[in-house]
Amino acid sequence: MKKYQTDIHATNWPLCESPFFYDLIKQIDLTQEERDLMIQFHEKGFVVLDLGLSDEQLTAIRTEIDDINSNESTKTQDERYHYSKGKRIFEGWKQSKLLRDLSLNNKVLNFINLLYQRKPVPFQTITFNYGSNQPLHSDLLHFSSMPQRWMTACWIALEDMDENNGTLSYVPESHKLPIFEFYDLNIKAPKFGEQFESYAEYEEFVRQLIESKKLKTETLQCKRGHALIWASNLLHGGIEIKDVSRSRYSHVTHYYFEGCDKYYSPLFSESWKGEFSEKDLTNKNFYDYE
Repeated sequence: MKKYQTDIHATNWPLCESPFFYDLIKQIDLTQEERDLMIQFHEKGFVVLDLGLSDEQLTAIRTEIDDINSNESTKTQDERYHYSKGKRIFEGWKQSKLLRDLSLNNKVLNFINLLYQRKPVPFQTITFNYGSNQPLHSDLLHFSSMPQRWMTACWIALEDMDENNGTLSYVPESHKLPIFEFYDLNIKAPKFGEQFESYAEYEEFVRQLIESKKLKTETLQCKRGHALIWASNLLHGGIEIKDVSRSRYSHVTHYYFEGCDKYYSPLFSESWKGEFSEKDLTNKNFYDYE
C-alpha cells in the first residue's frame, strides 16, 4: 500500500493542494520563510513575493510595453475580454525578451517548483498598461489539466499598486471551493468565439456565490517589483479604476506543469462527456524560444 503521508508523488494532487500537505512538507528541507509561505499558499491560495527588480529594469520593461503597444501588428486579447480602455497585450513574451525573462524569473520558478514539486511550464502571458476592471473569476474555467489543479499564475506589478489605479482583488481561501464549469451552471459549452454571453453568466454566478457565502474580497496593495502568485482556483480580478489618469503596468504569466495527461480549456469542453478542447502548446517553449 502507498504511504500517502510521506510520499509526495503517491497521488495526482500538487503538494500545495494535497489533503496530506502538512505531513508532506515535513519531507522537504525548507527554510522557515519557505515553510511559512507554503503554508500561506495552501491555506489562503496566494502569496506575495518581492522579486528584487531594480528601478532601471522596471523602467526598461515599461518602455518596452509602450513600444509593443505602438506596433499595429501587436496581438491583443479579443476586445470582448476588455473591461477598460487599457490594451491587453497577448503573448508579448514572443515579442520581448524582457517580458520573457520576467516570466522566467528564477525566484518565481523556484518557488512554484517548490509548491508543486514539478517543473513549471509557462504557456501564456497577458501584459497590461492600465487596470483591467475584470470581474472576479477562476482561471480553471480557462485553463485546466488532467489531473486537475496543475496550473498557477504569477502577476507582477511593474509600478506601485494601490486602491486607485485598478490593482488586483482576490478572495482568500476561495481556491478551496468546488471547481465550476459551464456544465455546473446548466450552460452548454460554446464554440470558440461564441463564449461571451455564457462567460458573462458565469461572472454573475461568481458574484452571487461570493454574496451568498459572504466571502471576503481583499485588494492587493504593493510596491513595484512585487509578484502575486495564486492557486488555480482562486477567485481574482481587477478592482474599479478610481483614478482614470493612472496607469497599471503589470505582467501575468500562466503556468502548467510537466507530467499531465491533458492540458485543455474547460470553456470549450464538455469534460463530463470526455470531450476536451485541448491546448496547443506547440511553439510555447519559453525556455528555448528564439
